[in-house]
Amino acid sequence: MRTALSTRAAGGALIAGALVLVTATPAVAQGHDHVITSPIVIGPLVPRLAMLSAMPVVTGFALLRTFVPTPGRTTSAAVAWAAAVLVVLQLMLTDVLDMPPQVAVLALAAASAPLLPILSRNPRHTRLSGVAPWAIAASAGVAAVVFARAWLGSWEEQALGALLHTALVLAFPGLSWAAAWRPRSRAARVVVGAVAALLSCAVIAATAQVAVMRPFDA
Repeated sequence: MRTALSTRAAGGALIAGALVLVTATPAVAQGHDHVITSPIVIGPLVPRLAMLSAMPVVTGFALLRTFVPTPGRTTSAAVAWAAAVLVVLQLMLTDVLDMPPQVAVLALAAASAPLLPILSRNPRHTRLSGVAPWAIAASAGVAAVVFARAWLGSWEEQALGALLHTALVLAFPGLSWAAAWRPRSRAARVVVGAVAALLSCAVIAATAQVAVMRPFDA
């Protein structure tokens, strides 16, 4: 009996020591000027599955937005919610981002903002949907810069993953605003729809790449 108890005690001490070593290891970001650490720590499997489930909804909607009639409020709200959740999932899936923390907060707020004109019945709020083309263009522009840095540069895996997660955080607000967008002319439908479609293709490629990458060591 004493031998069994001592064995269990030794095993518990080893496990506790291993946990202390794991939690004490600092996160490392290579090749970055501005990095932030995410306070959310969770196993990578559930967020990855959630990301792979929500991403096709958001990107598929943006790809087809030019060719389908104006969707209902429920559909638009579901897409905007999914885009906002995807921003949170990116923060959960990486320990470092190549951006100041204030930008990550602004990206989450921008991805959630389309819910106001989508769900509100107040005419003042619904008119905010006119901001959508500019929000889509701004999100696509800043995300394209980070995508270019990630795919055209020579990075180690951890630095590349941080750049791709950063680009995704910056891209999802634009796709969220695509749900609130109400085209007012044929030219706007073509131009804004093309920007949203290109942004969706980049998001699909980046999501596929980070999904197969080795998770970072926290």
